[in-house]
Amino acid sequence: MVKNGYALRLAAEGPLEKADLAGLPLVASVAEYLYPDLDTSQAPEDLAAMIKDGKSGAKDGHGFFRLDARTQRRRHRRAQPGSHPSS
Repeated sequence: MVKNGYALRLAAEGPLEKADLAGLPLVASVAEYLYPDLDTSQAPEDLAAMIKDGKSGAKDGHGFFRLDARTQRRRHRRAQPGSHPSS
């Protein structure tokens, strides 16, 4: 049984945290490319507004969440193998 694998880290973050970590411009680009093929959705306007305002996610510390150095250290520790509560 794998207790300290990559999959444990997936549950540690929600979709907006993942968007911040991936980078908002990348998330917007993927949305613009995929959404038309999936259904009639469009890329979220608030995401485009955030990018226009200079918020790019973890890269600059501003996205859906403010990522200060303390928050980034906590997320880094949480993402390490063995940091899951069940391990």
